[in-house]
Amino acid sequence: MLSSQIPWDVLVNLFIKRNPPKSTGRPALNPRVLIGAVIIKHMLNLDDRETVAQITENMYLQYFLGYSSNIKRPPFDASLFVDIRKRPSIEHDQYIKI
Repeated sequence: MLSSQIPWDVLVNLFIKRNPPKSTGRPALNPRVLIGAVIIKHMLNLDDRETVAQITENMYLQYFLGYSSNIKRPPFDASLFVDIRKRPSIEHDQYIKI
C-alpha cells in the first residue's frame, strides 16, 4: 500500500514549518489531505477539478488522504491547487509547479 510507504509525519511537519497555521480566519485544511491530493493529482495525471472529483467519488483515495470514513462532499475547492502553485518552494524562491 502506497499510503504506508509515505512518511506522512515528516511531510506534514515540513509543510507546517514552511506554512505555519494562521490564528485568524477559516481553519486550515489538514496538511496530509493537501499533500496527498497533490500526489493523487500527479500520479493519476488529473487536472485540478478532476482531482477533487476523483477524491470525492473514490473511498480508496479518501483512505489514502487519511479519512477514516467515506466523505460525501468535496474535501476542498479545486481552486486550492492555484494557491498551492503560488507558494514559494523550499529549495528555490520560485513558484511550485504542479
